[in-house]
Amino acid sequence: MVRAGVRLSLDREAQEVNRQGAFTHWGTVIRELLEQAEAQGELLPHIHVAQTADILVGPFAGVQAMSQVLSDYQDILTRVTALLHHILPSTVLPPILATTEITPARAQAVAHELRQDSTHHHPEPAG
Repeated sequence: MVRAGVRLSLDREAQEVNRQGAFTHWGTVIRELLEQAEAQGELLPHIHVAQTADILVGPFAGVQAMSQVLSDYQDILTRVTALLHHILPSTVLPPILATTEITPARAQAVAHELRQDSTHHHPEPAG
């Protein structure tokens, strides 16, 4: 689904397609995660949740597009991990960063958890 969203949102030839959906969805997901972190006191004081979520969508889309073109998504976890290594130090408090595992293996586990959660919230139609 993420791959399809990247293709649709970044494909300049797809003029008839509304490409806002994927970007809006990613922004919502990131904003919700940042709101949760803020409520738990994990963000640096200068972080404005809505602005930060909006800013993070661009690099996320870029990493997805690069991974698609350069490796057919074979390096996506490595690229997302590198992105987080650069962004999180300017977003979260140092004690949180020190206890956060940012590795491709952890990214794979989180992706698996999200797929499982998505399956439970959106079961396949019977038939």
